[in-house]
Amino acid sequence: MDEKVAGSLNLNLTSFPRGAKTASQCSSDMLKEDSTKINLFKQKVVRGWWPFTNEKKERDHILTVLVGKVEAELQLFTEEEADKNPVGLGRKEPEPLEKPSRPDMFLSMMCANIRSMFSVFWKNYKKYIIIVLLCFFLALFFFLVCYTLPQAISHKIVNG
Repeated sequence: MDEKVAGSLNLNLTSFPRGAKTASQCSSDMLKEDSTKINLFKQKVVRGWWPFTNEKKERDHILTVLVGKVEAELQLFTEEEADKNPVGLGRKEPEPLEKPSRPDMFLSMMCANIRSMFSVFWKNYKKYIIIVLLCFFLALFFFLVCYTLPQAISHKIVNG
């Protein structure tokens, strides 16, 4: 059975651990007392990864378990700066891209099928295709000669 575990992160703004640069560097060891501390009131902007932890009591000691990680950027503004640039209103609306000029899908599907058939058959059976086409045109020529020859001979005989 999956047990949902809630984690927490409490930061003292005058003295809290420096955030890790990447998620892989973020661990529960960052929250120990001997880690590097920063003051948000002096630095104004802080960005990094911080661990969410859950403290479990096991017999006589407290066990700190890493539950998750969060990437955050903390900024401290004066009241005038906050009034000039309120949260959520500092960004423009997303602008949609232009509609792309796409050809008709039916035509492109037909061309793709023809190209694939051409590449498969032409590369492997080029010699045979040329021979069959030559035989077809020769047979067509002889058929037309045989079809029109009796009429031409009878016309020659009658008209002399």
